[in-house]
Amino acid sequence: MSHGWHLGSLFLFFFITACGGSGHLGWKSLPVPIYADATIMNSNQAMSDLQDAFRYWHQKAGKQIFDLRGEWTFGAPYSGSPTKPDAILGNVIFFQNPWPYPGRYVGMTTVQNSDNGPVAAMVMINGANPFCNGDCLHDRRVSTRKTFAHELGHFIGLNHNDDPRDIMYPDATPGGTISELKVDEATLRLLVSEG
Repeated sequence: MSHGWHLGSLFLFFFITACGGSGHLGWKSLPVPIYADATIMNSNQAMSDLQDAFRYWHQKAGKQIFDLRGEWTFGAPYSGSPTKPDAILGNVIFFQNPWPYPGRYVGMTTVQNSDNGPVAAMVMINGANPFCNGDCLHDRRVSTRKTFAHELGHFIGLNHNDDPRDIMYPDATPGGTISELKVDEATLRLLVSEG
């Protein structure tokens, strides 16, 4: 299943589906190992934003969800097309360039599921988007921090939320402060309960 975060109001895209099965829909065990591409790993600002996004989710869940294992060095983390991968080869967050979606989409997360829940996920960030880093005070651009946090919410299994004060709001909004953004905590607890 793919989820995109976009500038403006558009519909959600769904690509890989197999959501469901019976019972627990979250990751089988936590923390989930995840890798980042060289663009993120080699940038102090991007790494700071990624660590802040991880901390946001760990705090909201009351436990560690993600385990950053380092740099993904195995080429593309998918086989086939980035928009409809045949397989996802590892849990990776990365900047995709060229961007295969309309430019108004700043991120896209694709989760590969089995009957027992997610087995792999990739978080693509629009490498051509002019992001800002950190809190981005007085900046009209979207931050990598907020984009990372939103897309990691899809990685966990959360869908979009209609409340503009929720991290899972479908429209990317300017700025980068995420600490005051809320999340559907009941659904989050269900998704991160190990089963």
